[in-house]
Amino acid sequence: MQDIVIDANIAIKWFLPEPKSELAQVVLKKKPDMYVPAYFFTETDSILTKKVRKKELSLKEAQHISSVLRSFPFQTIKMSMIRDNAFELASELYFSYYDALYLTTAMLLKSRVFTADERFVRTATQANLSTFMLPVDYIV
Repeated sequence: MQDIVIDANIAIKWFLPEPKSELAQVVLKKKPDMYVPAYFFTETDSILTKKVRKKELSLKEAQHISSVLRSFPFQTIKMSMIRDNAFELASELYFSYYDALYLTTAMLLKSRVFTADERFVRTATQANLSTFMLPVDYIV
């Protein structure tokens, strides 16, 4: 398996029983080099804090997941390397800036974003950028 960019929604599925969690976990067995934009940990922490507020996780559980995620062998791409291109991509197309950070990371690395975000995949496909996407359904 080639190197891949990990979307935050995939990383959360590694720890929580959500739809397609079992598919998200397949990548861990294949052990590719995994890349993330520096923003990744901010996004995963945001997801976890929302789950604490909704009483889906305890604070201790969320802190544990956050800590474990930081121990994964991710190669982090600095924001300075991707922010300008992500800004342009998000401004010109229908991507959120945050999604554009993942997509720009994949483009920089000539890789693909492993994601469970169907809207993100659809938008990339409409923009003729589907070659940079690896939807969770296609990992098996």
